[in-house]
Amino acid sequence: MKVEGDFIKEALDAGLYKQGVMMYLQLLKSMCNHFIEDEHWCYFDDMYSPEYVMKWIYDRIMKCDLDAETIALLDEGYKEVLASECYQDYGYPSYI
Repeated sequence: MKVEGDFIKEALDAGLYKQGVMMYLQLLKSMCNHFIEDEHWCYFDDMYSPEYVMKWIYDRIMKCDLDAETIALLDEGYKEVLASECYQDYGYPSYI
């Protein structure tokens, strides 16, 4: 994840904010999927905590001067995450 975070930082540093936000959202959604499918929620401890990298990337994005379109993209991506099983059920299967 750190390597991907470095790619995102490079995009942001180059002024490619929309691309950086899209890369961040792809990484975030991928983490949500692995959190459930691979049961990553079983392995969090002081040595494995991907939230540190995700927080570092998010903080870097928030320092950028994002346009309205990129902010809307970020908001839509967060809505998808908030509707995910990862966020809703923290790894428990949904029986709907």
